[in-house]
Amino acid sequence: MSVIHIVVIAGHRTVVRLEQPTWDVLREIAVEREMSIHELVTEIAFSREARNLTVAIRIYVVDYLRERLRRQLLSRQNKPDARH
Repeated sequence: MSVIHIVVIAGHRTVVRLEQPTWDVLREIAVEREMSIHELVTEIAFSREARNLTVAIRIYVVDYLRERLRRQLLSRQNKPDARH
């Protein structure tokens, strides 16, 4: 189910419709980066390659999650095996 939020991008109110899990991860990213959702979405809007903002946000979130998973896997590989 999609959820609608109004975000402010460069002083302009914009309606963004995303799935709740996408909003949740976007909030996590904003907290991690110590910025507001508005600031994060503005950053995504100005750096996007996709023409559609919601697509750009989804791509950003997927890229973030993929990178987080990659770091976790690398971290596990670098830990000594406790079974030996």
